[in-house]
Amino acid sequence: MYNKPNRLGGSIMRRLALVFAIVLCLSNAGICRQLEVHAIDVGQGDCTLIVSPDGKTTVLIDAGDDGFGAKAVLPYLKKQHIDHLSYVIASHYDEDHIGGLDEVLGGIGVKKIGTVYDRGDKPARSTSAAFKRYSKAAAGRRKTLKLGQVISLGGGASVQCIAENGLIVKKTPISNAAKNENNLCVALLLTFKKFRYFTSGDSGGKKSGDYLDVETPMAGVVGHVSAMKVDHHGSASSSNDAFLKKLHPTVAFIDVGDKNKFKHPTQSALDRLVKAECTIYQTEAGSGGRISKAGCDIVAGGAIKLTTDGLSKFSIACGSKPARSYPIR
Repeated sequence: MYNKPNRLGGSIMRRLALVFAIVLCLSNAGICRQLEVHAIDVGQGDCTLIVSPDGKTTVLIDAGDDGFGAKAVLPYLKKQHIDHLSYVIASHYDEDHIGGLDEVLGGIGVKKIGTVYDRGDKPARSTSAAFKRYSKAAAGRRKTLKLGQVISLGGGASVQCIAENGLIVKKTPISNAAKNENNLCVALLLTFKKFRYFTSGDSGGKKSGDYLDVETPMAGVVGHVSAMKVDHHGSASSSNDAFLKKLHPTVAFIDVGDKNKFKHPTQSALDRLVKAECTIYQTEAGSGGRISKAGCDIVAGGAIKLTTDGLSKFSIACGSKPARSYPIR
């Protein structure tokens, strides 16, 4: 006996197959999502946002000076559709790094904040109002980041603490580091497949008063990176030649504010970066030196966004300027 095909059953099966294909496609898209590193413009201060390749884990490092958490960081996070922070990390306790963190923590809400990491202890100098506000806002979630600690960000990305409190992985402690807050900065190495990114707050590259050379011993531990945040906003005492030669970054970000009283970025730091043959991106022009004709400098006039597949290339976009792609060497 001949049975006619069940058209209704066939239609349902086709729809189920289509739904399955869509789900599989979306799943694969999630797996292949890129790592993001954002340098958020907070004037003369630092603020970095990391979004993991799984799209779920978010890391905020610093939040600029007092007021910038509310007027710059929170609006930027909202624009990126980020309503939670898996990790918040304070590189050190200078006001232009932690001044806005209490505003961010309060603005997002304690229930949407994961762990807040810092170097522990109190500031090297007298306790500032910014530190008091930060420690109060982070209470209950605040933990000390341990030397060598690795934080998995999901999707194959991770961040490791290379230095903190004048201590460096596999190196002897920096003598008399506690005399200056900048010597105690948390240094972080972000890795995703072949891509490597380094950031270390206001770490110094040569002795200048109580400001010590932390960069040189760190360089041997870090090795080559694709991109880095320039230490201490491009100060004269940071980004030394040996450090830059070892890291040999393709691009370097400078978090800096226009009309700053420190004359950052300094001409000497910019000249060293040009000598190291890296493309320089600045959140703002600053009030110091200018790139020589031999170098390549891009002033974003706002945030800078890096995205990468971790395998072959990374791209950088800022403002209305077209994105540029760079090979991962």
